[in-house]
Amino acid sequence: MTARPPYPGQLSLLQWRPKFVLALLLVVIISVCVSCRESVTANQVSTGSTQVGTGSTTLSWMPPTQNSDGSPLTDLAGYKIYFGNESGNYHTSIQIDNPGLALYVVENLTPNIYYFVLTAINSSGVESQFSNEVSKLVL
Repeated sequence: MTARPPYPGQLSLLQWRPKFVLALLLVVIISVCVSCRESVTANQVSTGSTQVGTGSTTLSWMPPTQNSDGSPLTDLAGYKIYFGNESGNYHTSIQIDNPGLALYVVENLTPNIYYFVLTAINSSGVESQFSNEVSKLVL
């Protein structure tokens, strides 16, 4: 007598076991890949209360110390400042390859309101999500 599944379409134990092992292996592989993904988090950015000169503004921020998954950030490589004249629309960017900086003067700005965000970048080139947005009227 051969073992049959109790219901039509139901797998027998011998049919079910290899599929279960394969599914379990796939879950382990996916979770390992997700946990090894590198990430960084940009902290808040602020504008200086005084202008350095006409057509410029000073941005400052707290350097991040953790990746977005909460692990220590040990390979911060720099930052990227994005800005534009419309909230959420950043048409210009500045790459900063010095992770030790936490203050930057953006110069040669024409009179207008500017909106700024910052990202952190690690040594693998992974860029964080945008920081909070700040705005500044430049005269």
